Amino acid sequence: MRGLLDDRSRATKTVKAKRNSAAAVCVMLLLFGSCIFAVVYLQAHLTTHPLLKLIPFLTMVLGMAAVTPLGMYLAHQDEFQDLNPLSLDHYLLLTRKTLTSITQNNWKVDSKQI
Repeated sequence: MRGLLDDRSRATKTVKAKRNSAAAVCVMLLLFGSCIFAVVYLQAHLTTHPLLKLIPFLTMVLGMAAVTPLGMYLAHQDEFQDLNPLSLDHYLLLTRKTLTSITQNNWKVDSKQI
C-alpha cells in the first residue's frame, strides 16, 4: 500500500504547472515590453509620418489579442495542464479555445465553457 508521501504523480503535475505558468508570464512580459518599445521608439517619427500614429494603437490591439489566451491559461491552469504556451501548436489551440468560449458566452468566460 502506498502512502500519501509516495504518490509522486501529483508532485510532477504541480512542478509542470509552475514551469508553464512561469513561461506564460515571460511571454506576457515580452509582449508588453515590445508594445512599450514600439510606442517609445515611434514617438520621434510621428511628426514626419502621420500614418505612424496608427501603429501604437494596432500594437496595443494585437498585443491584447496575443495576451488574452495567456491570461486564460494562467487563470484556468487546471483545464490546460497538458499545454505549454511556448509551443506554437499548443498556443494556437489555447487561442482557439479562448476565442470560442469568449464569443459563445457574450464576452464572459467560465471554466465550464473551456
